[in-house]
Amino acid sequence: MDLKHPLLNGPKRVHGKRMPDVKLPLVKLTAEMIESLQTPKGGYDRATLAKLGVSWPPPKGWKKRLIGKPVIIEKT
Repeated sequence: MDLKHPLLNGPKRVHGKRMPDVKLPLVKLTAEMIESLQTPKGGYDRATLAKLGVSWPPPKGWKKRLIGKPVIIEKT
């Protein structure tokens, strides 16, 4: 899995200090964005779901609840 995926990038830190916030585009999460995070076998790993705020094991309906949620997309 590509850990440089834009949906998985968290706040940037240098020497343990968070870099100043930069205004980034806020977009609504789509089914296609979620599907792009799948493993090669078609599932989702625990770390990826955690970055999306989904508990493990993922509860029933987690994808449906994420669709339309606003997220910040960072360029990598």
